[in-house]
Amino acid sequence: MAKNYIVTYDLDNRMTRVKVNRRKVNYRYDALGRRVIRQFRNEHSALIWWGNSENAEYNHRGSKTSIQNDIMSHPTRLNSVIARVKEGKRGRMQWYHKNYLDHVYAVSTVRGKFIEHYRYSAFGEVEIFTGTGRKLDSSRINNQITWNTRRLDEISGYYLYKYRHYDPQLGRWPSRDPIEERGGVNLYAFVGNDPIVEWDIYGLAEHWEVTLWECKCLARCSLYSSDPDVECPEEAMAIKTKWTDKLYTFPIDSIPQPPILNPWLKQDY
Repeated sequence: MAKNYIVTYDLDNRMTRVKVNRRKVNYRYDALGRRVIRQFRNEHSALIWWGNSENAEYNHRGSKTSIQNDIMSHPTRLNSVIARVKEGKRGRMQWYHKNYLDHVYAVSTVRGKFIEHYRYSAFGEVEIFTGTGRKLDSSRINNQITWNTRRLDEISGYYLYKYRHYDPQLGRWPSRDPIEERGGVNLYAFVGNDPIVEWDIYGLAEHWEVTLWECKCLARCSLYSSDPDVECPEEAMAIKTKWTDKLYTFPIDSIPQPPILNPWLKQDY
């Protein structure tokens, strides 16, 4: 069946309502731009954030409020969700299993039994299966964290990427770039439409991002910096300065290292 979308935005270009055919879902945000409220009919869901990661999800339906998922995550690392406690009960802990792209490919019990597993298209459309391989129309355990460890809204079909929403059916961003023209004239692009060689972990970089060559330099500098007798190469230190001074003002030691490299291999880049 064809879907008719009507999307409403606020003055900060954040989605506040998505109407799909006759169903609509509303969103609210906090002062830091993080989505904190999702409302569908008489059900309200609140996301509790711990730094840059979701820490818990509370559901309010009618007059009853309950912990839907108490999510185990890390306040500064991205895609660090590893498990959830279903309905706030420790005996109902469920573990996320992820591949090297941070896609959740399965959810299991504490005993290792698969409850559901997932398959994805190149742009994030998800197929859901039971632990025995039977295909489902929707998640039976109400799991929303799937592709790239992002939360999928079953009504809108959009993934929540912190500052923006992403449509896997179109393979595009229906949300504008939060830094507007500072990220380029195309407000619906990402890293200059070149995600193969460039990356932007927070979605707030202006015009440029760290390239593969710069990733190698960062890794090399990290290896050298652990040796007090060897100075960090000039090009790697310049990249670190660019990261810390111009972009995120992170302490140098906490800069994320490129995941495509093995930090234990001291090879010369």
